Amino acid sequence: MYPDVAAVMAENLNFTLDLVRESKWGSRDGRTGEWSGMLGGLQRREYDVAFTGFSAVPARYEIVDFLETAVMQVSGEKILNSPFFC
Repeated sequence: MYPDVAAVMAENLNFTLDLVRESKWGSRDGRTGEWSGMLGGLQRREYDVAFTGFSAVPARYEIVDFLETAVMQVSGEKILNSPFFC
């Protein structure tokens, strides 16, 4: 999770941030198509956005939209990689 990135976005875009800690990314139930974990929360519209590092795989594209990577990790320091953060 990237709470520092979320806080910068909340401040610059003027929205209220309510962080929820979810312990699992989620997996899809092959029978029902429902997702568990964070992806399930997004699918059920319990969450508006997820700030995390899960992989953009085809099955996940069916329920969420992915953005380009906004943060890179270099030698333990986070580098913001977007004109928004300049």
